[in-house]
Amino acid sequence: MATEMLGMIYGEYHGSVRELGPGCLSCESPYMPHGESYESWVHSTTRELKAELVGKDTISFMMHMSSHFALTNFATQRHPDIRNTKEEFWDELRPHFLDHIIQINKNLTSVGMPALEPDGMKGGAGGEWECVVKS
Repeated sequence: MATEMLGMIYGEYHGSVRELGPGCLSCESPYMPHGESYESWVHSTTRELKAELVGKDTISFMMHMSSHFALTNFATQRHPDIRNTKEEFWDELRPHFLDHIIQINKNLTSVGMPALEPDGMKGGAGGEWECVVKS
């Protein structure tokens, strides 16, 4: 529910839907998907964990504000760098809760709820997901 502001003082950051370089600021409004790329998430959650140095030669900052903070239409329409520059950034995103569909269905049916059909789950053009309930 927070607004996220990320700023680069110097260095590089490649995990954003926008290119961020020294002096850049990223604003992610509340309730908007944001964060690392799906590819980065998969890599980070499946690789062997070990001590490593990250962010070398980079200084950045991130703030989360509990108040709603958004850019005006004037700002977003007038400045080309504010718009999403990587249209394909979320294309590979998939709901990993489907990896646990057997346990999910056990939990649902144990409390009298209908089970979900994993074959009935599919992504929409806008990234939304539909779910078919078994009858």
